[in-house]
Amino acid sequence: MVSTSPVAMKPWQDPDAVPFIEFRDVSKSFDGVPAVRNVNLEIYRKELFCLLGGSGSGKTTLLRMLAGFDHPTEGSVWIDGVDVTALTCL
Repeated sequence: MVSTSPVAMKPWQDPDAVPFIEFRDVSKSFDGVPAVRNVNLEIYRKELFCLLGGSGSGKTTLLRMLAGFDHPTEGSVWIDGVDVTALTCL
């Protein structure tokens, strides 16, 4: 049986829910040029999420940091409650 309670359908409104993916004050610069500035983002399990923005807005940079291909200049990246900021994909 699937719950249809408002909290079950919107985990970000549950005070006990923990984000599955989280960017905490993430910034990334390349040769002193900021690509991403002060991103704070929480994505919960079962949440449909879309990252939209114009060319050069930092979408790929955020995904590369999430995948471990790049590291933030500042801030941290968390997956399932684990700080993965310093981990690499290789």
